[in-house]
This record gives sequence, structure tokens and C-alpha cells, in this order.
Amino acid sequence: MSEPGGTFQDVVTGGVGSPTEIVVSDESPALRPKVYRAIAWSSGASVFIQIISFSAALVVTRLVSPTDFGRMALAVVVVGFFGIISETGLATSLTQRHQIDRRHESAAFYVQVAASAGAAIVIVLGSGLLADLMRQPAIRLVLVLLGCGLVVGSLGAVPRAILIRDLKMQRIAMIDVSTVITSGVVGVTLAMLGYGVWALAWAAVCSAGVSVLGGYLATGWTPAAKFSRTAARDLFVFARPFYGYTLINYLVRNGDNFLVGRFLGPLQLGLYSRAYALLLVPTRQTTSVIGGSLQVSLARFASDKPRSRRVYLEACSHIVFIVMPVMTFGAILTADFVRIVLGPQWVAAIPTIQILAIVGIVEPLVATCGWLYFAQGRADLSLRVSLLLGPLYLAAIAVGVAAGSAASVAMAYLLISVALAPVLLATAGGLIGIRLRDYARCCRGAFVSSLGAGACVLASRQLLVDSSSVTRLIVGLAVGSVVYLLLARAFKLPQLVMALDLLARKFGRQKPEAQA
Repeated sequence: MSEPGGTFQDVVTGGVGSPTEIVVSDESPALRPKVYRAIAWSSGASVFIQIISFSAALVVTRLVSPTDFGRMALAVVVVGFFGIISETGLATSLTQRHQIDRRHESAAFYVQVAASAGAAIVIVLGSGLLADLMRQPAIRLVLVLLGCGLVVGSLGAVPRAILIRDLKMQRIAMIDVSTVITSGVVGVTLAMLGYGVWALAWAAVCSAGVSVLGGYLATGWTPAAKFSRTAARDLFVFARPFYGYTLINYLVRNGDNFLVGRFLGPLQLGLYSRAYALLLVPTRQTTSVIGGSLQVSLARFASDKPRSRRVYLEACSHIVFIVMPVMTFGAILTADFVRIVLGPQWVAAIPTIQILAIVGIVEPLVATCGWLYFAQGRADLSLRVSLLLGPLYLAAIAVGVAAGSAASVAMAYLLISVALAPVLLATAGGLIGIRLRDYARCCRGAFVSSLGAGACVLASRQLLVDSSSVTRLIVGLAVGSVVYLLLARAFKLPQLVMALDLLARKFGRQKPEAQA
């Protein structure tokens, strides 16, 4: 029987506190299957997208040099900064406000496109100056291309918000799959033809174009001819408090790329940024899949603190259950993986990847703090925390840069992340009465299981020290996966129990139909 306050499993499976009650409306129980399908499509598409995008990324990484990756990372930092400045948040507001009509949608569209066009003009006209500032004249035309891509991407912000608001996750999934396939095909093809950094840039722009086209085809939406200032003001009321937090968070999250690229050069940035992308981006995507289903839900019952605590902590335990073994195995098997998959040009990135794998254990949990700030309407607190702790992150990165290598920057990032994680978790968790020991309790089973499985992976690697890298990698992954699942079952981790229960329900529903 479910607990009175509701749990994470209730949100996913449609029990007490199901998505129809907390995401859509307590007055619309008939929508429960729709929300359940939305979550299923979102999760399933994310798994497929991660497989495709990760596979394409590995191929492109093998074909493109670390220096070209570094140049692309520098260009993305610059363009991304202007993109954040031009990100009004009005499109996001469409998914949160209850009273929305075509005037609001059109106002969000015009403001977002105008802001992005302004940012693109600045980037295009100032591309030479910006490239010189980064000490990389070779990225000037890349900046121009990515700046134009900002405008392309802004055209699809409102249609996507409409799809999210209407829970059209199946259509969003189809768009995202099309986008990642297009990006992968373009990137791999151009990389094979030797276009280097341009393969990465064109893949990003084509991806944005396909996403925009898919949004309009899926919604059939067009903006109204008249711009409504009143509707724009309505949306700004919601979006304004989160703008400062988004900007500060971007500066903190991307300050490392700027400092590494500016002072250590594109080669070291390529090693660092690629290691970061291969490890931490997939973990953030895992967090975003769960967060996409729960963030609005937590906001809907924000005043019910016991219920919020149960759902949030169970969500955290699911994230840790998925991420922790992956990062543990990654830290141990990095050397074999790099030599087999990425090639000899990336061997210098091995220490950086191993260090960032440890960061990957902590960071996804910290990323959930944003859910609580959003749900409790405390953007002001999140902004103050960012202003207070952001300089500490950047100072630590600066120390790593001064040490002169990508690995030293990764180590600095690890140390500051571990040091500040308790502060961040305690501050956000305190909004709904969560203490650090509550986090420790929900992560304990996955942590112990991951350590046990990791020890077995390490032992298998030592026993096969004279074998090929391929053998060590395959055996290590197989041993680690089996041991982790066995330990999870022995500890009766609720995440595994829930997964098995969902599978049992799925096959249980299909069996009578098959017999019929």
C-alpha cells in the first residue's frame, strides 16, 4: 500500500499522487493514461537518444582532433553566453502558467526571436574581436555560423513549449530522435570528409533546424500577426526571477571552458571538454528525464512538505541508482575504453576522464537542487547561493588552470564540487525539511552496491592484466553489471524492485492479449 504522502513510484505508475493529479489537474482523472504515456515516451526516447548520440559522439571523437574540439568548445562558450543573455524565459513560462492563450504564445515568440536576432547580429559583427579575445582567429567564421544558429533555434521555442504543456511527449520524442539522427549523420559524414571543427558546427546548426521544423509540423502553430504587450508582461512576471539564476549558473558552469581555452589553448580544452561531455552530459540527461516528469509535479503540491520530501528523495535515489555504477565502472575502465574506442590521439585525456568520473557521482544529485528552488518559488535564494558560491568554483578552476593541464583543472573541479555539495544540498533540501543524512540514507544502497561491483571490476582487470584491452573492457563491464544487480537485489533496493515490478506489469498485461 502506498504511503499517504505519495511516492516517486506513485508519480511514475499512476498510484497515489499520480501525474494526472499533480501535473495536469486533480479534476481530470481520465488523463492519467495520457500522462503515464507521456512519461514512458519521454524516458524511452531519452534512452534511445542517448544511445544514438553517444555512439555518434564516439565516432566523431575518433575522427576529429582534440584541438578542433577545443576550438568548437570555445565558440560554444561565446555563443552560449549571448544565447543566455537573449533567453527571455517567456517560452518556458508557457508551460507553467495556467491561463495561456494565443496572445501569450505569440508574444513569447516575437520577444524570443527578436532577442536572439539581436544577439546574432552582435556575434556576427563582433566575430573578429571575439575570436581575438579568445586568442583563436580560426573560430571567427565558426562564431558567425553558430550565431545564425541562435536565431534558428529561437524559432522553435514556442512550438516545443506548446507540446510540453499539452503533454505531447510522443511527438517530442519523435522530434528529438529525428534531431539526434540528423546531427549524428551530418557530424559523422563531415568528420569523415576531414572538415574538423566545421563538422561539429554544422551538426549543431542542422540539429537546431530539424528540431524547429519538427515543432511546427507537430503543432501546426503560427504566431498571431499582432504583438500583445500585456501578454508579454504577464509572462515576464514568471520568467524574471529565474533569469538572474540562469545567467549566473551559465557563467559558473562554463567558466572552466573559457579559462582553459583562453590560457591553456584549444588542445587542453579539447581534452577537457570532450572528457566532460562523454561523462557528465549523459548523467545530466538522466537527471533531466526524471526532472522533466517531476519538476512541475513538485511545484503543484509545494505546500505539502511531507509529500514533496518522499517524491524528491525517491527521485534522487533513482538517479544515484543509475549514475553511480556507470561512473564507478568508467573511472576503472577508462584506459581500455579510450585506447579501443577513441584512439591514440585521446590517450592524454585518460587522467581527466578518470577524475571527472568521480565528479559524475556527485554532480547529478546536486543538479536536482534546481527542482526544489523552482517548486518552492525560491529563485531569489538560488540566485543568492549562485552569487555566493559561484566565485569559489571559478577560483578553484583558475588554480587548476595555473597548474597547466586539463587534468589539473579536472582535479580542481572535483575538489570544489565535493567541498560545496553538502552546502548546496542542505540549502535546497532545507526548503522542504530534508537534511544531509536523508540524502545519505537514500543513496546508501546504491553507493555500497557500486563500490562492491567496482571492486570486482578492478579485480577482474588485475587478473587480466596481460590480456588485450578489448578483453579487459568486455569482461569488466560484464562482471560489474552482474555483481551490481546481484548486490542491488540482495539489498532489496527499491529502484530495482520498481523496475522489475514495471516489467512484470507490462508482460502481465500483454500475456492475456497474446493468449486471446
